[in-house]
Amino acid sequence: MNTHTPGLPAYNRGCRCDGCRAALGRYQKSLKFDHARGIYRTVDATQVRVHIQRLIALNWTHTQIGLIAGVPESTVTSILNRQKRVGVTTARAIFDVRLRRCPITPDGWTDATGSRRRLQALAVIGHSPNALAPMLGLNAGWVYRIADGSAARVSGQTALRLTALYRQLLQQPAPTGHGAVRARNRAAALDWHGPAAWADPDDPACEPETDDTEPRGTRERVDETEVARLVADGWRDEEIADELGCHVRTVQRARARLQAAEGVAA
Repeated sequence: MNTHTPGLPAYNRGCRCDGCRAALGRYQKSLKFDHARGIYRTVDATQVRVHIQRLIALNWTHTQIGLIAGVPESTVTSILNRQKRVGVTTARAIFDVRLRRCPITPDGWTDATGSRRRLQALAVIGHSPNALAPMLGLNAGWVYRIADGSAARVSGQTALRLTALYRQLLQQPAPTGHGAVRARNRAAALDWHGPAAWADPDDPACEPETDDTEPRGTRERVDETEVARLVADGWRDEEIADELGCHVRTVQRARARLQAAEGVAA
């Protein structure tokens, strides 16, 4: 008896039952509609591959690229070796991995600056060390020590795990509840900076970019489709930031990602 769940994955595995054929039809219809609106789910992999090659030339490994970008190591390897097209979300995540030397490695220890700034930024938007500790597989007391600056160094594995978690949490709605309120209040009392303040959290020389009018916890990510629409309508970055309730730098980063994606799709 065939007990599989009909759908596109089953169709891709070779099933041609009525349910799987119907799933394929729905997918093709949705894809055609998106293309008619100028929305593409994949882009040519060439420029993504070039970016990966540049990172490797700077001594990055496939594992490190995957951890920082938040994608499986196998995806990085596949793009590098044979993949011709890449999902838009994956392409943007890999382009977000900055070209710089001396990446953090899972072995040994590394400066805690980037980890401290990420924990503080997450606290600003409501993620307490107590809530983050189990996600990181760490003792809450150690997470507090990293966040308040008591720890000068952290293991490379912790730094990489935190970087990946940081990226993941910034894509999700800010937490609510008493714990989140306490985390925000503590962060405000300690004058910690949110995600939008840091151009490069890992650079010890980087200074926070703040604005007296910027609300704490300003969003790091915005709807890039909305940004593209407002840009096309002639809005300035400052006007878009006011409209979307984010920092100007967030708008500028969104525009840079859009331009990179357009270049890859061209």
